[in-house]
Amino acid sequence: MHSIILILGNNRIIPFIFLMFFTSLMLFSQDPGSAEEFHLKKARESFEIQEFEDALNHFKKLADQHSEKPEYKYQTAMCHYKMKGFKKTIKIAEKLITDFPNESKYYRLIANSYDLSGEYDQGVYYLEAGIQLLPNSGGLYFDRGVIEMERGNVERALYHWERGIKASPLYSDNYYWAAKYYADSDEKIWAIMYAEMFLNIERGTDRFSEISKLLTDTYLNLLREIPKVNLGDKYNNEEEIARKVVEAYEYFAERLRAGDTLTRANVPEYIINAKPKQVDTDMVMANNSMIQLQSQNAKYQLDRNQRNTFEEAFLYVLTMLRENGILNLPTSGRMEDGSYNLVLATNFIRTNFVELWMQLNHQKMPVNLFVFQFDLYDRKLFDAYNHWLLSSGDPDYFIKWQGTHMDEYQIFLDALISKPLKVDVENYFSRLDYIIK
Repeated sequence: MHSIILILGNNRIIPFIFLMFFTSLMLFSQDPGSAEEFHLKKARESFEIQEFEDALNHFKKLADQHSEKPEYKYQTAMCHYKMKGFKKTIKIAEKLITDFPNESKYYRLIANSYDLSGEYDQGVYYLEAGIQLLPNSGGLYFDRGVIEMERGNVERALYHWERGIKASPLYSDNYYWAAKYYADSDEKIWAIMYAEMFLNIERGTDRFSEISKLLTDTYLNLLREIPKVNLGDKYNNEEEIARKVVEAYEYFAERLRAGDTLTRANVPEYIINAKPKQVDTDMVMANNSMIQLQSQNAKYQLDRNQRNTFEEAFLYVLTMLRENGILNLPTSGRMEDGSYNLVLATNFIRTNFVELWMQLNHQKMPVNLFVFQFDLYDRKLFDAYNHWLLSSGDPDYFIKWQGTHMDEYQIFLDALISKPLKVDVENYFSRLDYIIK
């Protein structure tokens, strides 16, 4: 059993309890020299070096002396949590929820404690109770998804993160995880949309670089799933296939060394599909009027039966671009020296995509993100925006491009600061809104 976690860039893993500890702590700093400040300072120092027993002693004194401040009781509960004293954590958190039911972090703490105690159902109960009372708390949906993710329930995890996107559009963690999991799924379109939303919400962080690269890679991997697209020699997937085959070999070797019994039922699909299946070319030709994605080798097979109006419209625009040769990387990404580049090609594809989308779909299906893109296009800033989005997809190329477009890029950055993408409860993007019921 694992704790609910936030995972940031560069493999930095921070338990959400630890993160909330310091956020809460900063709210209660008092005048230097006071007894309260002394204990708070000592508690902070002890917690930081993982001397949780000492931190607990200080917080207990604060809680006893300042009963009007429930925050100190919450901090004692977190100290018990860090020492794996989940029963004590639960007891304190239950009392806090009874007295102060409108604080979402109490529900997150008790749910995580129940989950780590092996009581999944109780953890879910408290998160859903919190969601019912506080329906706009993005963190509760995030934790709800993480509990499912840890159990391998990818589709359920995605559903809860997407609930969170609708309920709290500025809470970036739900976009972050939805983008990461959709990127490895048979529905990469949602990874592209959620990744771009995330990059507009969370700028200048380590996670920005991570998702910028993921967005670039996802465009390439989506193109690999589209029949009759010329990727050229540079971006064929032979290396990716080789990597998957090695991963499958290591999986079986590790299971055999551990003495596990292997059956078809307990081997993950992404291992079974390490060697790609052959594409039925007759089927591809027969469906020439609309792209049929060849996504059977994706790690996560969601196999959804629901139709989605946005997905269908997105694929139709891609079909039109394919028929006009715009998805072919060697031509769309051709540089002056005759070579071609993925970021340059993706920029060209995205430019043509938003133009065609606005012509075909805007009136019947307005999408705030595409309106934002088209406004940048009208102001001749869309190239700079695309290069900013995809900057970590090919850092060397981006640095060279930036060096020759410094004025254009600075104008774009100024425009982004003065007029960013509008994201709120009325201006957001979620797959759930386009499901045909």
